[in-house]
Amino acid sequence: VTIKRAAELALRSGDPMGVLNRLMSVSEAEMSIVEAKVRSEMESSSESEVDEKELKQAVIESIKTNASFQANLFQRLETEVPEFSRAFITERDYIMAEAIRREGANGATNIVVVVGAAHLPGMSKKLLE
Repeated sequence: VTIKRAAELALRSGDPMGVLNRLMSVSEAEMSIVEAKVRSEMESSSESEVDEKELKQAVIESIKTNASFQANLFQRLETEVPEFSRAFITERDYIMAEAIRREGANGATNIVVVVGAAHLPGMSKKLLE
């Protein structure tokens, strides 16, 4: 459903290929910053040449824990590719926050929610409204 919604929003924008190109551009730009930093760290801690497979694994691990990367990426997506951000983050935040609200309204006293980092700010905001 989310992919269908993103496609719908991209088509409605009048420039679906532009939406896709902006999404790829933002992702590549942010990834290149992280990759350069990780490569530099690996090069400074080793006398040998950086193994590309190890570099890719280190970049992935860095992304998982790098709150700054995540914040920058999500901010840029929201600003530069609102069609993607709306379908994959904003609308899903609303749906998930409302599901939590309904559970509470139906008497649930303990609710466990597991979501990706991209959804924490939006869901928190919606739940506090």
